Amino acid sequence: MLPVFFIAILSSILQLTALTYARIGPFTFNLELIVLVFFSLRYGLRLGIILGLFFGILNGIFSINSFWLNVFLYAAVGSIVGYLGQWFYKENLLAFLLMIFCSLAVIYFLSYFLETPHLTTQSNFLAYFFRLFLPSAAYNAVVSIFLFYFLRELKV
Repeated sequence: MLPVFFIAILSSILQLTALTYARIGPFTFNLELIVLVFFSLRYGLRLGIILGLFFGILNGIFSINSFWLNVFLYAAVGSIVGYLGQWFYKENLLAFLLMIFCSLAVIYFLSYFLETPHLTTQSNFLAYFFRLFLPSAAYNAVVSIFLFYFLRELKV
């Protein structure tokens, strides 16, 4: 289990430092989320919650977003993916990509509804969906394909 936490710490360091420059326009890929989904899917609920809390606390400390919102979102994603992982074949790339997409959907939609004023209109949400969520999900999906095979070959 120690290599898992080493990879988690390394991915957090990379996310907070070098990956801020690996963006396409306003879109950055979320390495922590990809690592969280991979290990939650592979090792289950308990590790998903622990890694989700770890990533949420780190994101809460080093971001301008609400601290507890980050902790809640990442812990929720880790627990949901860890719970659902018992019904998926852990080596299936399609299941992994589905979990990445759903996890991003949970994070983006809850962040949108909890951080924006409640006076939003439907057009603002649709603009948010098509201009931010879908391109970001596509970018994360493409990057996560390579990371899936890389993490799988580490045999952790």
